[in-house]
Amino acid sequence: MLALLAVVGPPVEAAANPQGALQTTVGHLSRVVVSSGPVDDRGSLVAVVGVQTGVASGRLLVLGYRGDRWRTLARLAVSQYPIVPAQTVEVAHVTGDARPDFLVLVAAADNTPGVVVGQVFGRWVLIDNAGPFPTSPYLARSPHFVGGRLVSTFDDCQPDCASGTETPIDWRYDRARREFTAPNPPGWVAPPGALNHRVA
Repeated sequence: MLALLAVVGPPVEAAANPQGALQTTVGHLSRVVVSSGPVDDRGSLVAVVGVQTGVASGRLLVLGYRGDRWRTLARLAVSQYPIVPAQTVEVAHVTGDARPDFLVLVAAADNTPGVVVGQVFGRWVLIDNAGPFPTSPYLARSPHFVGGRLVSTFDDCQPDCASGTETPIDWRYDRARREFTAPNPPGWVAPPGALNHRVA
């Protein structure tokens, strides 16, 4: 069982610098599959670490550097997909508040979705997305950050997903709704339950 404490940190003598302390902290955790480096958050430092908790589940730990130690700020469950191991955790400012946002990839049956870890009213959460699809924290396909924007790909799967037409989806953060939204891809009618559901 993974032990998570309010203070997750190395011995004091090993905590001479944030990067070294983070590496030691990660080394003391079980089943770590991804980790960001220290990232500036308005004068303090934060990092995201992904641990695998099951065949199709994981947990993202948001850590903050305080008093020469990394402390757990949030534990966020990834309950439908395994975290893709050994992938870069992308970092950008995509929610418009100058706070860091983290993109962690997960593995689905036929594509690689992802989740965005960010702050909503000071709380670290998995930020939902709506628009072409029903609201969910899981963003498909192959999401990535591009110049402060969140971009993914839509595959129309015609005649099949392996040879379908792919269209980029440019997501925008809606501060009022506290989620990412995007227009429907060309020719796509959103299913019931999606923000953009409409008749073609």
